[in-house]
Amino acid sequence: MGQRHAQNFQTLGQSVSLADIEDSLENALDKRPDACVIATPARTHVPIALKVSERKIPFLVEKPLSHNLNGLDILERNSKDIVNMVACNLRFHPAYKLLAKLGSRDMGKVLIRANFGYDYNKWKGVNQRGEGEGIELEAGTHELDYIDWGF
Repeated sequence: MGQRHAQNFQTLGQSVSLADIEDSLENALDKRPDACVIATPARTHVPIALKVSERKIPFLVEKPLSHNLNGLDILERNSKDIVNMVACNLRFHPAYKLLAKLGSRDMGKVLIRANFGYDYNKWKGVNQRGEGEGIELEAGTHELDYIDWGF
């Protein structure tokens, strides 16, 4: 995912430096990047975001923000005055933007049914060591987000 973000930024004419999860985060942050994209396993998102936010560096973190609630209160305080976002890209899809626009009108009670499915054998949410955060967190986050965001 990080490689994909890097390619997109380069397409937009931005210079990019990549730091592997195994590299020293401190060394990468010492370079004072203009912004940071956190595209690592979900269990590492909050610890990395905490270090980034301590240095007041704007950041984008891949969804889900975390696999649990540990440290989220500190991250919220640390990042209050920093540009930051969780990557919930369906918010920018024209169909979901239209749904959000319709949902902002006084339409009365709205019933939403959302479901998702994946071929688990082809799913890319498991790293090389066979560890994953679960398809519900990795993929189901989109459905929960657009329901909460749009309505």
